[in-house]
Amino acid sequence: MKQSKVRRIHVVIIGVVVALILGAGQYFALISPTMAQIKSLEDEKAGHEQARAELPKAQQELAKAKADALSAKLQLARYEDRYMRLGPARELLSMADRTKAMVLLWKEQVDTLAPLLERSVKKSGVRLLTPITVPAPPSDPNQIPKEQISIPLSIQVSGSFPQIVKFLRSIPNFPRLIQITNVTLQGESPRMVAQVDFTVNYLPRDSDKAKDVPSAVAGTDTGTYGGGYSGYPGPGGMSQYGPSPGAPPMNGAPANGAPANGAPANAGG
Repeated sequence: MKQSKVRRIHVVIIGVVVALILGAGQYFALISPTMAQIKSLEDEKAGHEQARAELPKAQQELAKAKADALSAKLQLARYEDRYMRLGPARELLSMADRTKAMVLLWKEQVDTLAPLLERSVKKSGVRLLTPITVPAPPSDPNQIPKEQISIPLSIQVSGSFPQIVKFLRSIPNFPRLIQITNVTLQGESPRMVAQVDFTVNYLPRDSDKAKDVPSAVAGTDTGTYGGGYSGYPGPGGMSQYGPSPGAPPMNGAPANGAPANGAPANAGG
């Protein structure tokens, strides 16, 4: 009888243990994943709430970035309008078409740049002693730098020391982007002479779109710059306002070295 009771107790105990084991298994099989999912959702909810709390700040930063970008574009447009409009028609230089860029540089360097700088120099109050001699424009569109085009120039001016200082300070207001590379002073005020070496710089648009153009037959006319692309003169010396004598007139430029735009033959006045 006792043995039978012991066995019955054992059976009960075993049953309880099995039930506990099965319950634990059901917990891990069913409840545990659910709890993990709840925790994940709670974390996701917390993340959304944090993002929601930070949304006004993010919106403000986005609005500020858009406003800064617009301001930068407007500033660039004013900068280009002031410094980067070339030639008599004040066109913007773009490297999307190298041939058009070359033609525009011809108009700028032959017709426009020298008389434009001369007017700006004289307006500053000093006396221009030397003519403004502009180097020859490019004759091969593929040789035009696509990022920055720099034209080196040198002039001598005369005046009192205050006049020369005023002239140097006025250079940033010239209608071209100018970088002074050297200034040499001689004599005494009020007849001081200053030699100013500087570069005129152009920053073309669309430099990332610049592509080489097929080579064209060079010109063979004698007396010009030596022949160039599509019949344009090649490299050579320039007169005061335009090509050297013998070069064909370009886009309204005067022939035989005559001054352009009604400029006097002697720029030293």
